[in-house]
Amino acid sequence: MAERPIDIREIDADDYWQAFEHKWTALLTYRYLGKRTPSLDVGVDSVTMPLRHDMRNASGGIMAAPLCIASPESGGMADDLYVPNPVIASMQVLDDARDVREIAVHPETIKIGRSMGFSRARIVDADDPSRVIALSEGMGVSLGGTPSPYEK
Repeated sequence: MAERPIDIREIDADDYWQAFEHKWTALLTYRYLGKRTPSLDVGVDSVTMPLRHDMRNASGGIMAAPLCIASPESGGMADDLYVPNPVIASMQVLDDARDVREIAVHPETIKIGRSMGFSRARIVDADDPSRVIALSEGMGVSLGGTPSPYEK
């Protein structure tokens, strides 16, 4: 019989951040894709992700899935303060990014209420920030707060 996954909200406050680190580093998608995030990674100033050949379609254009992973709209709720759960997100790809080697994500929190938040982001060429690759927007709900102190 398979073991039941542990809900992070059920972890004791003293063990919360150790469990969070284990869960975060176990998210192979982020590590595999090379996404870097200032709120979670030490020494990182902005959200970036390299674009590789396996993130592109047969004609060389960027696929939407890697962009959605680079910019998971959780309503502006970061993991250091919330247990965020994305509710809905949309992604508009404006540029196929054929010659882009890395993207930068510029997130903007629109509003965070008692339990729901709204956010959007511009995804740009990291080497030419005036070149907009995609726009994302979404909302998320907080499943709870996190204990202090938070360490990256």
